[in-house]
Amino acid sequence: MSRGIGFDLDDTLIDRAQVVVDFGTGFLPLLDVVLISDYFGVKKPDASICNIAIDGLGIEPTESWFVGDHPLNDIWGSKQVGFNAAWVHSNRPWPIDVAPCYDVMEQDLIAVLSKLESHRLGTP
Repeated sequence: MSRGIGFDLDDTLIDRAQVVVDFGTGFLPLLDVVLISDYFGVKKPDASICNIAIDGLGIEPTESWFVGDHPLNDIWGSKQVGFNAAWVHSNRPWPIDVAPCYDVMEQDLIAVLSKLESHRLGTP
């Protein structure tokens, strides 16, 4: 069974009000849990927020995807824990001082989710 985790959903990828008010639209129904790191007293890329999700849901990071738009806090940080990482680049370049480490890269969230669905189904 696929598991979905939302990390620090904010207005860089979706409207925060959508998370709080309307779980009936978009991709939010695919999420089993939404984790806000401030609640746990940590900030990304601190690995403890990822470990809370891994332990709490009984998942393996290698069988999971972390989707984010920040190269260091989201993508690099999640790779340090072992997640597959999908970068929503929104036409921003990857930092030149960090080796690219994403598994999927797309311009917007819809394109990333489409690509992840293809991975789930085993199609290119």
